Amino acid sequence: MPIWLLPNGLLLGIWMVLLFFLASIVDIASLPLRQHLELKRILPSSFYLGEKIIIAIEIFNASRYMQHGLLCDDIPEALGGETKMLTWSILAKHSCRLEWAACPQKRGQASFGLTLWRANGLLGLWHKDVVVDLTQEVALFPAKLLPLQKQFQGLGRNVNNGRIINSGQRAEIDFLRPMYEGEEWRSVDWKQSANKNRWIVREYKEGISCQISLFIDCGRAMGEIIGAKSRLDHSINASLQICRAAEKNGDEIALTAFSNHIHMNLPLVNRGQFCKALKSLYGIGASEGESDYWKVFGQALHQLKKRSLIILFSDILDSCASNGISYQLCLAAQRHKVICCMLKDPALNLEAINDDLHRSTAAKFMSIERAVAIAKMRQGGVSVIEIEESHFHTSILQHYIETRGKV
Repeated sequence: MPIWLLPNGLLLGIWMVLLFFLASIVDIASLPLRQHLELKRILPSSFYLGEKIIIAIEIFNASRYMQHGLLCDDIPEALGGETKMLTWSILAKHSCRLEWAACPQKRGQASFGLTLWRANGLLGLWHKDVVVDLTQEVALFPAKLLPLQKQFQGLGRNVNNGRIINSGQRAEIDFLRPMYEGEEWRSVDWKQSANKNRWIVREYKEGISCQISLFIDCGRAMGEIIGAKSRLDHSINASLQICRAAEKNGDEIALTAFSNHIHMNLPLVNRGQFCKALKSLYGIGASEGESDYWKVFGQALHQLKKRSLIILFSDILDSCASNGISYQLCLAAQRHKVICCMLKDPALNLEAINDDLHRSTAAKFMSIERAVAIAKMRQGGVSVIEIEESHFHTSILQHYIETRGKV
């Protein structure tokens, strides 16, 4: 039968199938090949806990057609753990940049994985999915530290010529000398420069450096959340502050993190310890077991040959559980200057006034046991300080500055 004699419906159907077939050929031909779309993930140079960051993926379209589609990227759990779905549209031989914000929620290692892009055809009939390997490991560091000037604002201290001194005091001048190219203008002695008609700078005396040993307890008790962070996170941030201040003062500083074993140990140095500590501490978390104060902590203390300022970040639950730490610190206090830093738990005080008799009694009993253990350590010559979360870092820095001259 001739084709023109076919019923109108069948003829229309054939034409529709033919039209769809031709449109599909055009649509598929416009889809980009795998190598036509180049993806590159752009990350910030460093990640700090609680600091907002911008993550970006740059897409370059190397094909001859305008491309549009969908991008799917998995965010690591430490940065939120969600899946980002973003639409994109790029002209031929052009690029676009897709950005979104994230905030690190815990320290440690984070891994960016595979990324999927979907490109739609020119007519939108077909699409193409391609998985791109953009695997990348990043380190999530502790919270970014404030400058020392801001830390000591209102505490009667400032930073002068790289050293931390009391307000109202002047660093002692050793001698005057001509100024060399590239030196800072804050050291210029303006009166002497005017008299001698050339630039004269003050050379300050270096203070007596001391040896500081920081110990961070990584036991189970340090995983308790105080405020928005764990006790361990607060302790790590305070340790980094002391490392930075010690470098300013030229002090030798060692750092040890332990629980039932030594997690990390940085030997005594007086330069570059802050950067080493930052890279070593970001991946350390609270262990599930109790800390071994009798063996591990005791061995670390016995390695100190010179009189030192020992600063321990830990927590005391009761007088019985603190026998090991109390004995070791009191023994060390016979030769060294020892400070034990602990965070106050506001929840314990709230539970003590709870209407529930059992909970309030338990909270009061824990407070008494804690006070007995602290009193026992103080009698042994250990300086125990309990600090609230809001003033933890600044108060410890203040104790360090006041104590280092007495070592």
